[in-house]
Amino acid sequence: MELTDTAIVHATKRTGGENPQFIRVGVTGGGCVGYEYYIEYATEIANSDKITDYGQFKVVVDIDSQPFLEEATLDLSLIHISEPTRRTPISYA
Repeated sequence: MELTDTAIVHATKRTGGENPQFIRVGVTGGGCVGYEYYIEYATEIANSDKITDYGQFKVVVDIDSQPFLEEATLDLSLIHISEPTRRTPISYA
């Protein structure tokens, strides 16, 4: 998965602080084609999660979502990072 420069700047502003922040991106069932993409703050990290470090924040992708996100480009300027209890669709380019 790629993040645009705008996405990196936006996420850095949103997650800036003393402790590293984790942003989870994934795929769940739903949506008009059977899949729905989401982004949220990650509060738990599994051993099987793929973690990509962007300096001031890390992107976490669960093992089931990895195949769906390999070719995705994420632009966080278009969406809102939600708390873990809410799922927000992301752009898939």
